[in-house]
Amino acid sequence: MNLFTRIIFVLLLIGVTGCETETKIKEYDRIVKRIDIFLESNKRTPTEQEFYEIIKHMGYLQSESCPCYNKLSDKNYELWFGLELGNSMVYKSKTKKWSEEG
Repeated sequence: MNLFTRIIFVLLLIGVTGCETETKIKEYDRIVKRIDIFLESNKRTPTEQEFYEIIKHMGYLQSESCPCYNKLSDKNYELWFGLELGNSMVYKSKTKKWSEEG
């Protein structure tokens, strides 16, 4: 493979990965909305078991794979999914933003 071909391959790989990340964020934004509805109704964030019930109704299965959830307090939580080894996209309810962490 010559240098030009390698560069094109890497750029395509980055583009595909970026598209997958954006698709996953849009998909998980639906979960964020459901958690926020739960928070408004119950005046607290869901427990882990309640979270799995919420996503079960959305078609997800409880497993060690994502979506991953962490209740930080009665008002705050995090939702995340892995990107590559050691890096994740994390939604923080306190800031209402996704960010890459690693």
